[in-house]
Amino acid sequence: MPYLLSAFLEETAGPAVRGEILAEAGFDPNEAFRIDAGYADRQCRRILDAACARLGLSEEAAFAAFAPFFLDRSRTMFPAFFNRRPRVRDFLLHQPEVHNTLAAGLKEGQRDHVAAKFRVEPMPGGVRVFYRSENRLAGLYAAVACRLGEEFGEPTRVRYEAGGPGDAECIMAVEVLEQPAQAAA
Repeated sequence: MPYLLSAFLEETAGPAVRGEILAEAGFDPNEAFRIDAGYADRQCRRILDAACARLGLSEEAAFAAFAPFFLDRSRTMFPAFFNRRPRVRDFLLHQPEVHNTLAAGLKEGQRDHVAAKFRVEPMPGGVRVFYRSENRLAGLYAAVACRLGEEFGEPTRVRYEAGGPGDAECIMAVEVLEQPAQAAA
């Protein structure tokens, strides 16, 4: 996550502001994050909090702005994860496997930590996500799911069944909404 968040900040706010945000979060302003390295949840959270404060964004607005970037970069870096999954539900059901594949290169303790962050179950019309992480990024998961729905032409809504977007643990119902049949012209 720090890798993509850092790239997003550099692209949208510029290298100088990115450096200032990293410094405010307690990092070297020139930190080069790696996609194949594990970072503590608290580190990730500090970057997000500093970015929201510096840019004057609510967390929800930050996640909405970051979601399209996240999906675009993910498609470029990992196109196989998007292949043969043209539906939101199929894509989200596949996410634990994707998450664990990306974590495979991490050290054993880090790998287990990543694998425990969420699990997904099918439900009629969508998926149920059991999220658990001290970085409290369920809101980002929700923003990415909704953006994915927009891109796939499947309106998607996230409803919290337990906890909420800022909690370390929550249960989300990600629902793919049926579109009303279009009237014949």
